[in-house]
Amino acid sequence: MHNTVHSPSAPPSPLSIMQGTLRGALAGVLMACAACSLAPQPAPAKPATIVLVIIDTLRADHLSPYGYSRRPTTPHLDTRAESATVFDRAYSSSSWTLPAFGSVLTGRWPARHGAGAYSRTDDAGQWSSLDETLPTLAELLNEAGYSTAAIVNNLFLHERFGVARGYDRFDWRNGTDSTYRPASESVDLALSWLREGRAGYQFLTLHLMEPHFSYSAPGGYEGLFRTPGQSAAFAVPFADGSHIDRVKDTLTARQWESIRDAYDEEIAYTDLQLERLFSGLEDLGLWEDALVILTSDHGEEFYDHNEYGHGQAPYDEVARIPLMVWWNHGKAGRVDQPVSLTDIAPTLAYAAGIESPPPFDGVSLVGPPSDAPRMLLLERRQFDQTHEAMGAVVWPYKLIDDGTTARLFNLQSDPGETIDLSGAEAAFIADLRHAARAMIARAGSEAETGIAPELDAEDRAALRALGYIQ
Repeated sequence: MHNTVHSPSAPPSPLSIMQGTLRGALAGVLMACAACSLAPQPAPAKPATIVLVIIDTLRADHLSPYGYSRRPTTPHLDTRAESATVFDRAYSSSSWTLPAFGSVLTGRWPARHGAGAYSRTDDAGQWSSLDETLPTLAELLNEAGYSTAAIVNNLFLHERFGVARGYDRFDWRNGTDSTYRPASESVDLALSWLREGRAGYQFLTLHLMEPHFSYSAPGGYEGLFRTPGQSAAFAVPFADGSHIDRVKDTLTARQWESIRDAYDEEIAYTDLQLERLFSGLEDLGLWEDALVILTSDHGEEFYDHNEYGHGQAPYDEVARIPLMVWWNHGKAGRVDQPVSLTDIAPTLAYAAGIESPPPFDGVSLVGPPSDAPRMLLLERRQFDQTHEAMGAVVWPYKLIDDGTTARLFNLQSDPGETIDLSGAEAAFIADLRHAARAMIARAGSEAETGIAPELDAEDRAALRALGYIQ
């Protein structure tokens, strides 16, 4: 695992961009991205245990390993991060669960794997499932000799969407706010399964629903960060996610602060459960020979850009995610090269010694970094009837395109995405927009998506409670 700290040179000036310095590199992105692997080296012995942990709705900048200084949300993870490869600029492929998860499982952009495209204009709920022609990560690892299990807790991770393919055991539970399976129970199930099969090769996907709405941390964590005058009812004064979206414009700064406090409480609770998982791997004697990846499907917006939740335009509070890797063949360190959720599948395929994996849009994270230009796509993939919004990152620039208006940000000098450069960089943004849409169109032309069955009334109620349906 490469761990060199790479410090990008100062971004080109607006004038140099207009003269073509970066545009020249961009012109080769469509071809170069297909071959911009981080140059994997000969693989060592494959890990006996692979654990992929995906925490729902976890934005990177609320973790102290990623610079969060407001409060200690992750004291256990802070210590563990010291022995990890930490990717500072990791991005989801989408702004909500199903298309992002599809990219994890296939190493392909959402337009290619197809999962999550909305096909109805009412709340009956009909989304496309994962392209059946694409092999999943679980299928690849199963063929490589791994027993496979998934413990997942989101309606959009039901087997009807194709995400269960390749898992010997697929343990799914849906729910809303306080009824979804708590992380403590999921970790218990994970350790039990790992204990049963520890004599052989194992691949576990563990999905934890916290800190998704409704930010009601179990046990003693509820109220951990809120000030004495902030009751649970004040912190989350809404019956469900659709309600908070309707009244978001009326909330005071203090109410938004209280909601963020409750969100942080769920992160702190999840941190404890992660430490239970990691300590459990140590107790089982699996940690030293394990490859463990910790990431998220997407983040969460608290009116950072006049929206709440996720599924909207891919600003960094939604698109930027944590990505940490522990593997005894790698060394601890930080990597500042931008990477994507699509890189997980090729990385694990390489680590497992799969000699002829299928084509991936992502690249292996093992090996020295490459200087080849690379574009990371951020596809929204509708979960409702509103218009699409997509983004693209060509470091240090970020394009956000809602189909009508395109915005450009310099993430290095403006990490909060507050200064829109599109007016001054019309030529560059036109090129970037064209290249991103061409990549999406090319990926989409290869897709063979299926439509999952319609959701029933109970499922629609759950989605409404979680804010997906208004």
